[in-house]
Amino acid sequence: MKSLTRISGALALATLLPATARADAVLNECTQPALETALAAGGRITVNCDGTLVISNTVIVSTNAFVDATGHRLTIASLTGTNAVRLFTVNTGASLALINMTLTGGRSTNGGAIYNNRGFLTLEGCVLSNNIALGVNGGAGARGGDSDFQSGGKGKGGGNGRSAYGGAIYNLRGTTIVNRCAFLTNAATAGAGGAGGAGGNGHARGGDGGNGGTGAKAQGGAIFNSGLLTISNSTFMLNGATGGAGGAGGSNGTGFADSFLGHGGAGGSAAGGAIFNTNRSQAIVYGSTFALNGVRSGDSANAGSDHAAARTGKLGANSLARRQLRDEHFHELHLFRQPLHRRCRRQWRSFGHQGRQGR
Repeated sequence: MKSLTRISGALALATLLPATARADAVLNECTQPALETALAAGGRITVNCDGTLVISNTVIVSTNAFVDATGHRLTIASLTGTNAVRLFTVNTGASLALINMTLTGGRSTNGGAIYNNRGFLTLEGCVLSNNIALGVNGGAGARGGDSDFQSGGKGKGGGNGRSAYGGAIYNLRGTTIVNRCAFLTNAATAGAGGAGGAGGNGHARGGDGGNGGTGAKAQGGAIFNSGLLTISNSTFMLNGATGGAGGAGGSNGTGFADSFLGHGGAGGSAAGGAIFNTNRSQAIVYGSTFALNGVRSGDSANAGSDHAAARTGKLGANSLARRQLRDEHFHELHLFRQPLHRRCRRQWRSFGHQGRQGR
């Protein structure tokens, strides 16, 4: 295990070193323009300021950069409310190391704090909290037209919700190394399906109601991984993934003959309260604690209702060795090779509970 730690550290250092030597930069101002200027030059950046560095638009990393806030209290945070954005995107072939800082309040559809797009990401001694991957809700269906002489028009179907992956980190075929970090209250929340449109009124027959849209799936309350992920000596607590609710079916229009209510949309699934690891990816997790992470599948909607009122979908079977995980401490947990054997694939797909579609 000690040798594995040394190998991981050496790999991170070797990857982050630029091809040609660059002088160290010092970040004296906790502002986004100062940070972006330092990152554009690359190399080692030593933080020499305290406070909150507010991100108003996502910082794009295209170089090899090592940002060290040791000895200072630096929080990198997004704007609040509807203006919140993802904090960092690491481009293909680039490297970013963040040391001893807090990343909070980031929001995007995939990777609220960091999107690692085939790059190399290292986090050491960091806290990632209250970041969210938030899927977009489906739009409502249009109402069918009325007719004084014929049947009313059918309501249009509601749009499907959009998926959400990786509340804090979305690792897309990149390499991510995490050591001595805490992931707290991050979330992946999928979009709900839109309501079906109401049927129009008609002389002969009312129009049928439109069907509600399907709720989307959510995966990885803290981390979604489709690349190489190494985690050591870290804590995952109170992270969660929530599937989108199904959209309500549209009401039927009035007329001489009966018409039909629109079908309620199905709720979306949820998996990986803390970590979701895809089948073809690799994850190594050891010496880390997972507590109170969970998932919730989206509720399915009733037909012809004005709001989703169905029962909550059932939780799926636990995805890690079929045992309860919420309050256990994991030590020396390994996942070295992919693709996994068939008998293991079901067990290692995600870390945390896996929800099934609501009914």
